Amino acid sequence: MAHMHIIEDNHGDVVDAEYYCCDFCHQQAVSDQYRGWNGCVELDYTQTCENIGCDNILKGIEDGDD
Repeated sequence: MAHMHIIEDNHGDVVDAEYYCCDFCHQQAVSDQYRGWNGCVELDYTQTCENIGCDNILKGIEDGDD
């Protein structure tokens, strides 16, 4: 499960999202843009936490438990 940071344009439309391994990384990475806990997000594919310096892996559901 991941924490999601939603990125909006000037009109409030969602244009992108960033994913973090935990709420701490989420808060640390976006600091003044943090708008509260947004965790327990399932990812389609495995990726790395987007907080600089964190190498935690966020496992996606498409990658299974082979």
